[in-house]
Amino acid sequence: EAFLSVSEGLPALVAELPNPVPVGAIGSSTELPGGITIEVEDGELDPSSPWEAVLSLGSPDNGIDIRTVSLDDTISLPGGGKKKAGDCLREGRVPAPVRRDVLGIYVNGKLQWIPGLRQSNDSIFSHDTEGHHIGIIITRDGMPL
Repeated sequence: EAFLSVSEGLPALVAELPNPVPVGAIGSSTELPGGITIEVEDGELDPSSPWEAVLSLGSPDNGIDIRTVSLDDTISLPGGGKKKAGDCLREGRVPAPVRRDVLGIYVNGKLQWIPGLRQSNDSIFSHDTEGHHIGIIITRDGMPL
């Protein structure tokens, strides 16, 4: 099973991925185990769930991939500061036995989004943000989560 319910009904994306999977360009989709699809759209997406995000990338050449979150990776917080991914997962009540299988979106090797739980303040898009941005939607068996 590719999903695990956590606090407040928010799921965390859980799957065994031995290697990072590149996320394609706008208009592409990436298939993962369990019927999970990562769809990439233009940055005009208006996220309406914790399974949708608009990421500011800076440059369109920045590499994007989805991979298992390292519990020691950090994610930036609003107002400055950083938090370890393991702490985010613990606060999200993701059970310890599956924390090492939670997936995250990385840009140039830096954690930017733990779908369902937290987006890095560094990658949050606003209309004042300069540079390239994309929308990412995660679905299961073609249905929104």
